[in-house]
Amino acid sequence: MPQPLPPLNALRAFESAARHLSFTRAADELHVTQAAISHQVKGLEERLGVKLFRRLPRRLLLTDEGQALLPDLRDAFKPAGSRRRADQRA
Repeated sequence: MPQPLPPLNALRAFESAARHLSFTRAADELHVTQAAISHQVKGLEERLGVKLFRRLPRRLLLTDEGQALLPDLRDAFKPAGSRRRADQRA
């Protein structure tokens, strides 16, 4: 039986943090605390069984797994009008 999808909030937190390479900027964008972003990302990593970020002092880097996941999520969270325009250009 297939596993249920990860929580949408966790996916959104990851996408924003990955785009900004910052939990703090992601928190500002999503109007939550930095701790909430960190908690959501950690839960997503545990659920997927992979690390999505390398956490360095005062810096985040995407792992290979994080880099692989980001493009699909970035596209999924684009406003619908943006996707239609991009599809029409292709």
